Amino acid sequence: MAGVRSDGRRRGNRPGYLSFIVVLRLFGRRGAYGLLGVVALYYLMFDPVVRRLAVPYLCRRFPGHSGWRRVRDIYRLLYNQGISLIDRFRMLVRPQDFRQEVSRYDRVETLAADRRHGFILLVSHVGNWQALMLALSRMERGITLLMKPEENPAVQEYLRIQDSGQRLRMVSPDLPMGGVVELTQRFGQGDVIAIMGDRAYGAATLPVDFLGEPAHFPRGPFQLAAAWDCPVVVMFAAKTGADAYTVDMADVIRVGREGNRQENLRQAMQRYAQRLGEFAAKYPYQVHLFEDVWKAPESMAKKNASRSR
Repeated sequence: MAGVRSDGRRRGNRPGYLSFIVVLRLFGRRGAYGLLGVVALYYLMFDPVVRRLAVPYLCRRFPGHSGWRRVRDIYRLLYNQGISLIDRFRMLVRPQDFRQEVSRYDRVETLAADRRHGFILLVSHVGNWQALMLALSRMERGITLLMKPEENPAVQEYLRIQDSGQRLRMVSPDLPMGGVVELTQRFGQGDVIAIMGDRAYGAATLPVDFLGEPAHFPRGPFQLAAAWDCPVVVMFAAKTGADAYTVDMADVIRVGREGNRQENLRQAMQRYAQRLGEFAAKYPYQVHLFEDVWKAPESMAKKNASRSR
């Protein structure tokens, strides 16, 4: 599926996306979802890499499933990821077709109103990014997103993550120092800094419990929060109906600055992992974590091995 590229392959192309757009315009949401069912079945049958990438999460979320039940889980995960991509395009074209609500916005209302100070918005590979725009539009704040540029031109053209109606700016983690200098500048200007919390992309990690086993999540967002003395707001967007999404302000986490810094980071990250686990319990097929976060990153494993010699 589009966005699953851990093997270096680009999935999704212009003819494929164009086919969905044509079907969507001719037959509506039901027609596009029907075509998606066939496409998801194709990836299930003929893309072993996608199947392999889906298994680490599914075997921990559904430890009792095997055989055909595991195959069904993989199919439902692929199908639901495809729905999020279709809905993302639909939201860009006809946002009025969707019913969106924001849950527990009172948790961040004071933070959002203070335009002098930024904060970190921790997003994850769950639900639908475009649905988060509703909550962000309420804030009326500049948003800076730490994200690698999309390498697939088809995704750039048809899903247009920057075309959101917000003051959304992108900073690449491939910049010197991982883009920290640029992020710090934007933060000082009062921007909300959006960072992925569940995938490290080669950055330093810390192990925390996620779905019953130690998982390696990036420590960078929480290190920045400690350095900037700002809170981390955890947001999730879940599909709750055919044309309905709920954006949940799941938590506001502050990283302790006194005592053991490593333990402070771990406690804050564990709290995020707990919220992510709660989302997975409620919406298991809306967690698009196509990566084995339970496996120690090779670079860090080699570094730790060299230290122990």
